Amino acid sequence: FVPGGVEAAGRFDFLYSDLIIVVERVRICSASASNLDEEK
Repeated sequence: FVPGGVEAAGRFDFLYSDLIIVVERVRICSASASNLDEEK
């Protein structure tokens, strides 16, 4: 066990949840873009 490991793990969890949010936003944006393309 490394001192400060918990802090690093917490930071990683925070970054990971941020990454998930970004990925979801990109998915939603690309889904909207493809829907617009299909309507034309």
